[in-house]
Formats: sequence, structure tokens, C-alpha cells
Amino acid sequence: MDMREMTGIKATHIAIIVMYATAMLHAEEIGKEMKRNLQSVEDVKVMRDESVVFCKDLQPHAANLLFAPTKIITVQRANRSQVYKEGVDFILKGRTLTLTKGSRIPVLKYFSEARDDNVYRFKEPDGFIYSPGGVTKHNDYDIEVTYEYQNGNYADLFRGCARSDALTVCKKLAASKPVTICFFGDSITVGAQASGALPVKAKPQRDGYPRLVFNALQKKYPDADMKYFNKAVGGKETTWGLSNMPAIVDTNPDLLVLAFGMNDGSKSSKAYLQNTREMVATVRKKNPDVSILLVAEFSPNPNLGLAKYTLRKENRDGLFAMQKELKNCAVVDVGVVSRAMVERKKFCDLSGNNVNHPNDFLHQVYADAAFRALVLGERQKRATSN
Repeated sequence: MDMREMTGIKATHIAIIVMYATAMLHAEEIGKEMKRNLQSVEDVKVMRDESVVFCKDLQPHAANLLFAPTKIITVQRANRSQVYKEGVDFILKGRTLTLTKGSRIPVLKYFSEARDDNVYRFKEPDGFIYSPGGVTKHNDYDIEVTYEYQNGNYADLFRGCARSDALTVCKKLAASKPVTICFFGDSITVGAQASGALPVKAKPQRDGYPRLVFNALQKKYPDADMKYFNKAVGGKETTWGLSNMPAIVDTNPDLLVLAFGMNDGSKSSKAYLQNTREMVATVRKKNPDVSILLVAEFSPNPNLGLAKYTLRKENRDGLFAMQKELKNCAVVDVGVVSRAMVERKKFCDLSGNNVNHPNDFLHQVYADAAFRALVLGERQKRATSN
């Protein structure tokens, strides 16, 4: 073998090493980037402010966490009014917290035999359920747990929840161009029942998921000039949304987040999807380059008549099919994440009203899922090009 051949082999080896090192640095940077923004990063081992509720009659005096803690950092009321101690107020076994005999942690009576128009308004098979409005449940019964864990992964709960093109809006943000982001949907997108999103607030006054997503994008693109609009209205559905599209078009968005569905249970999936498609067409008639994020809602209380899981599956399957047809579009199914969580926890651990609104923790989950969808296409494009 002559020197030229040896030199060629060395050069090839060097090139391979450089390519491998570059790929490793790229993967590390993605991890750091996600960690700076939200919890949804694959190596995270601290769960922050996961919510639980202790009930007298539903998993009595116990509550499950998503993962088995190796260390409890804090257990406190969601409104920050009281902190609790392991061994005094609760004991930990595996991923289950169980109240001690003299625990100071509040205990909810989840079921009532009689209807109450203020709090026990909806009926499950075992009785009327506690379903208050505003921040009542947050103040009175929600408990938040921060802990370290080793086994399992928060990011695994999000697998399969999103699909995305490389969005035009992300290119604009990366180029530090002015960008307008508009959110449009129902009460969940208004922010119900986050502690800081409605007129009556409570500590720690956390925003609903739209503002959390916007803040995460600002962190990722600090030099971008970003404008925020939220045109969501509680109780509305896609027929109303379609008729009110002129207000959305007037914002001239670069990204439109469409998040209807929770209140569309009375119409067919065909009608829901047609309304959604026409909303996209309406905004793109003025601006063909507007990026779209389609949001399939989290899965409501499965024991209530409004749940309609079969219909909601048709709706979200239709949104994923629509994403394939539409260019410059992303889709996220928060329901696949919430259902995975409910396999490990009670539904009331995640809901602000035990019916169809997220609490603070689930609003963060919404934001993590939506952010994941928005950056997914760009990440895939970079991975392919590298």
C-alpha cells in the first residue's frame, strides 16, 4: 500500500470522526434547547409541579404520580399556601402517595348522591361529581409534587402525538423577522382553568397553554419580533369559529393555532373537519404562507356522556389526514398524552373542573405538546440534511 492510499484512508477516517462528532453535538444541542424551554426533553429526570388530588371515595386517601420518585423535593398546595412533609402528612411507596392518619393535606369528596348546581353538576355512574368553575379546585384540593426520578421518561408520553412540516413561521423566527401568532379556539385556549388565565386568579398565576407556547418560542428565538393574539372564546365550536374568521384574518397571522373540538360533540366528524378545512382556506386566501397548527383536544372525563371518544378519534384521525394534504402545517393530539397519563393517574389529578378543562399541570402538558409539534418539522429537516 503506497502513501497516497494510506493518506486517503486516513482522510476518510477523519471525515467519519468529524461527521460523528458533529452529529453528537447536534443531538446534544437539541436536548439543551428543549430543556431550556419546557419539560419535554428526553433526559429530564425532575418532574416539576405534577398535580394530584386526594379523595375520600376515589382511590381513597391516595394518589399516583407518573413516575416513582427517587427523591421528593416538594409537596405543596397548588396555590402555595401550605407545604407538606414526608412521614408527617404522607408516605411514599413506589409512585403512590398515601396520607398519614394526621395528615394536613385536604381530602375531596368526589361523589355526591345529590345534584348541586354550584359544584356537583355532572353525573357519573357512581354519583354526581365535584366539578367547580374558576380556581376553586385549584385553591381547595389540587396538590403539586416536584420530585426526582430515574425510571421512565416524561418525553415518552408524547411519542406519536405530533406530526409537522418544516414550518415557514419557524424560518421567519430563525431569521429574526416580525411574526404574528394567533390562537383561536374554545375555553381551553382562553386558558380555563389555569391559575392565572381567568379574571379570578390564584397563586402561582400560571398562564394557559397559548401564552406558555408563545413564551417558549420567545426563548428559542430571542431576537425575533413576535406579536401575540388570542381570539378564543369559551363554549364555542367550529361552526362559530368559521363564521368569525374575519377577526382572525384581520390579525394577519404568520402562525394560526386552531384548537376547537371539545364542544363539537353534537356534530358529525365530517362537519367538524369541513369547518376546520374552511377556516384554514379562509385565512390562507389572504396569506397563502400562513403556517397552521391543528390541535386535537385532550380527552375529557371518560365517564361522562360528553366524552364521545369514538367521535373524537374520528376527529383527530381526520386532522392528521388533513395535515398530510396541507403544506406548511403541523398537527398535535393532546389526547394521546392525556390518555397515557390517565392510565397512571386519576383523571381528576389533571383537570381543573373534573370534566373538560385542564389544570395548571395539564396546561403545561398542552404547551409541551404544541411546542413539540411546532419545532418537530424543522428538527427533522436538519437531521435529514445532516
